[in-house]
Amino acid sequence: MVSTKKRPAVDVTDIDQLPLKKSKTEGAAGSSKQVSSKKSKNLSKIDSSLTAQHEEVHPPTNDDIPDWPEVDLVDLMKRIEANIPQKDNLRYDSRAEKLNWEEISFGNYSATECKEMWMRIQKRVRRFRLLKEVLEDAKLWVSKPWTNFYHSQKLNRHPNLPKRPLSTYMIFYMEKKDKVSKENPGMNMTAVSKCISEMYKNLPDKKKQKYVAMAAAQRKEYEEKMKLFNQAHPELASKVSNIQGA
Repeated sequence: MVSTKKRPAVDVTDIDQLPLKKSKTEGAAGSSKQVSSKKSKNLSKIDSSLTAQHEEVHPPTNDDIPDWPEVDLVDLMKRIEANIPQKDNLRYDSRAEKLNWEEISFGNYSATECKEMWMRIQKRVRRFRLLKEVLEDAKLWVSKPWTNFYHSQKLNRHPNLPKRPLSTYMIFYMEKKDKVSKENPGMNMTAVSKCISEMYKNLPDKKKQKYVAMAAAQRKEYEEKMKLFNQAHPELASKVSNIQGA
């Protein structure tokens, strides 16, 4: 006779607590979630590592102007202005590099700090010119075409400015140039000049006096005309004398 064992009775109230057997599909999905979670953690670590490396190679920059008191900023600009040469003709950035920052430094600010501060301020300042501003210069140039605004403020030739007198030799040269060129049609100007120079060198003193007198007369006439010019244009007198003395 075959004996049969009875299975223990199951309490219906505890059925929710019984472990459920996972299907193959559910097991694969769970495993996939675990792999995905591990990948996310690894990617997060890589991102953090790359970010740290980027911050080391390219540290964050702060272009904000340091908190200098306004009175110190004003003092800095005054000291920079005092260090600029009177006849400055360099671009602003080139001039800034050539300034004596040791002389400009003051108080507790070093030369390096003063220069760095100015470079930061310089970035914030408008350095381009509006068309309206250029037009104002153009209007002034029309009335004074001999004024050069953009090349060292040098004086272009005023239409009424007297021509400088010729030297004794140049008077002799101008007198003989055409004649020598005509007599020597194949001679270039360098050879012509050399020929006239030899002629002047061998010229007797008595004949040379003729050209000396002509040069003196031209000089006297020029000086008289310059007096009248300076009286008519006193604002140009100093510039003209500087150019002629150069």
